[in-house]
Formats: sequence, C-alpha cells, structure tokens
Amino acid sequence: MLKIFGALLICVSSTLIGVELVREMRQRVQALKEIKKMLLLIRGEIQFAATGLTDLFLEMGGKMEHPLDELACQVGRKLSEQDGTSFAQVWEAEFCDGLRKQVTALTKEDIQCLEGIGELSGTPDRAMQLGTIDLYLERLEPRIQEAADAVISKAKMYHCVGAMCGVLLVLLLI
Repeated sequence: MLKIFGALLICVSSTLIGVELVREMRQRVQALKEIKKMLLLIRGEIQFAATGLTDLFLEMGGKMEHPLDELACQVGRKLSEQDGTSFAQVWEAEFCDGLRKQVTALTKEDIQCLEGIGELSGTPDRAMQLGTIDLYLERLEPRIQEAADAVISKAKMYHCVGAMCGVLLVLLLI
C-alpha cells in the first residue's frame, strides 16, 4: 500500500512539474502583452494628451495588472520626488529591476529590450518620443509571437514528458 502511494505521489509530482513549466510560459506571454498595453497607453498619452511622464505613470497604476501597476506607480512617485535623478535612472532602478524581481517568467532579453525606454525624456520632442515607443513596440511584437508560439508547440509536450518521467521513475524504483 505504501509503495502504491509513493508511486502515485511521484507520478503526480512529475506531472505537476510539467504543468508548472507551461504555466510559466503562459505567464511570460501575459506579461509581454501587458507591457505592450503599457507602451500603447504611454504612446497615446504622449500623442494626444501631452501628459508629463510623472503624471502619466501615476495615472497608469490603475490601468495595468499586477505587478506592472505597482511598478508604474513607483516610477511616478520617484519622478515626483524630483531629487535630481533622470527618468532613465528611475526607469532602470524602479521598473526594470522590479520586473526582474517580480516577473520571473520574463527572460533577460525581454527586460533588456525595455531598458532603452528610459531614454524617452532625453528626446527633444513628442515626435521623437513616439518614434522611440514605436521602435520598442516593434521589438516587442516578435517576442510576444515567439512566446505564444512556444506555448502552443511545447505545452502538450511538457505535460506528456512530465507524466512519462514520473512513470519511468516509478518503473525504475520498483
């Protein structure tokens, strides 16, 4: 009876490892889509409302999903302190570092793709800012597509491999 329970526990746990891998892949896709949404909101505010970056990030907190809402508010609060730090420094310290810590599904390349957005305040006019955002949106779109394709192509495989590894391990231990 104890062997059966142990074998069942091994099979279930290895299957859950496969499920967790798929969940993390889906979380990456969702995070990238949310970042795209954030960039589109920034673009719209700059283009039509001419909102300053401080107000823009403070307002964005309510429009985003967790943890991006919290990170956007942190950027807005830090910018409102006006302690002499540039937007690029605040973006790197608050947003990018926060993403590294809170959204573990994102790859280093995903976050490196976003680091250059901090240069928005360094551009002289709105047209350049919009062009910068458009550039990062163009870079982000293939990453979203690649991540979504990976979920579609690998999800079933991860589920099956997890289950089969559990069965194989049980057979080896018997």
